[in-house]
Amino acid sequence: MPPSHASTADSKPSGASGGVQSLERAFDLLERMADAGGEVGLSELSASSGLPLPTIHRLMRTLVVCGYVRQQPNRRYALGPRLIRLGESASRLLGTWARPYLQRLVEETGETANMALLDGDEIVYVAQVPSKHSMRMFTEVGRR
Repeated sequence: MPPSHASTADSKPSGASGGVQSLERAFDLLERMADAGGEVGLSELSASSGLPLPTIHRLMRTLVVCGYVRQQPNRRYALGPRLIRLGESASRLLGTWARPYLQRLVEETGETANMALLDGDEIVYVAQVPSKHSMRMFTEVGRR
């Protein structure tokens, strides 16, 4: 497990962070699923998070009902399509925030400016301000 995920049992209690423990746990499980390639079993999540199986099962059942996780025919759990909308919205917002800085880069360099995010071993373009040159790199926001 990557260092970004300390065992839930080892991390500070929710009361200390002022957050809602069940939400923190649910998001931690989603991140663990993503780190594991998007599909995991309950036992794997329990082992990596330090949470008991009944707790994992309740959290996953809630995530399934909400559409953020799907239960596969092999009884493993996979990240659900509803997460795509959240990611796309965050990506668009980031692109909007970056646009003034990209515009300044274009003005200073005379070249096209792109902003991309690393997604695994690929990059995803989230914003672009083209130059006025007829010969330039062409890509589209959202492309990998």
